[in-house]
Amino acid sequence: SRDWSSDVCSSDLSTAVATQRAFTISGAVSSAAAGSGGMVVTGLQAGGVLGLTGNNTFEGDLTITNATVSLGLAAVGTGSWNPANVPSIILNQGGALTLDNTTSQNTNRLKDSIPIRMTGGTVNLIVTGANTITETIGAVTLNGGLNTFNTTRGSGTTDVLTLGGFAISPNSGAVAAFLGTATLGT
Repeated sequence: SRDWSSDVCSSDLSTAVATQRAFTISGAVSSAAAGSGGMVVTGLQAGGVLGLTGNNTFEGDLTITNATVSLGLAAVGTGSWNPANVPSIILNQGGALTLDNTTSQNTNRLKDSIPIRMTGGTVNLIVTGANTITETIGAVTLNGGLNTFNTTRGSGTTDVLTLGGFAISPNSGAVAAFLGTATLGT
């Protein structure tokens, strides 16, 4: 487990994160230059999670394979990603993006227009407490594999996960599973 509390450039993270099981960045992750500085998170140790609890602005794609990236990570902080441009989130086999409202409630953890491409990935929305959370994510394209949308809510909450669009690539064999207790929006 490792915590990084200062701001960081996304290109500095690959070595620091690769050997960790739990890694939290409470500073902001930003790009070295406009339009670049994406982040690839892959192969964290079993059950590994990269937690981003700052107001992140890096501009490049976020690619996750066999790892979890959590915006919020049950920590006090906004844990959001709202870049000026609209990159993509790529969830490959075993890759998961978690929008975690366990401790700090935030209805905009992810910029609504960021498209998500999935090939065996998972999107998790977690909310606890007596709160109303409506989270909108960008258009989703399934390119293959079993793709999961999982919502978890506590007692007394009202939760809605809205997809900006939904498509399955032809002949991809992609499957979508919608699980959990929250409402799936339009």
